[in-house]
Amino acid sequence: DNFYKSIESFFVKPNSNGSSFGVSKVADINLLEKAIAEARIYSDDVIIEEAYNAAEYTVGVLKGEALEPLEIIADDDQGFYNYEAKYNSKKTKKVEVVDESLKKELQKIALKAFYQHGCQTWGRVDFVFNGYQLGVLEINTVPGFTENSLFPLAAKISGINYQELITNIIEDSI
Repeated sequence: DNFYKSIESFFVKPNSNGSSFGVSKVADINLLEKAIAEARIYSDDVIIEEAYNAAEYTVGVLKGEALEPLEIIADDDQGFYNYEAKYNSKKTKKVEVVDESLKKELQKIALKAFYQHGCQTWGRVDFVFNGYQLGVLEINTVPGFTENSLFPLAAKISGINYQELITNIIEDSI
């Protein structure tokens, strides 16, 4: 109980869902049980993690190579990169990382995390960066795949068009 009181805010999310369904950002400890109940609509297992005041990045991995990293700048009106910010907001930005040392570090850690967890062929590794330390947030083994999703966007920036991306995944999976 004292541990949670020391944290300014945290995310409560279903363990087995995507697109931020059932995810809540909790700043008031009294709302924790409600957030857990909402997450349990989507999954019996719930993750509670500290909400860092940090930049968010993502790196796609395809057939042993790290794609170009993207910074995710969520619509401030949403409070975090939730469903609305991902799919409906015109204010959310997905920006190519230009700092070469940060880019290389993101790619190196993404590959290491991806393969150390037994992932294969394709996926995405999400990060937070508070200005001095990178942290792996999660590994998405089946990331969004619409033409506007992060993974295909990273592939496009890396020089791989949508059709080539699909072909690469299918060929490596059979």
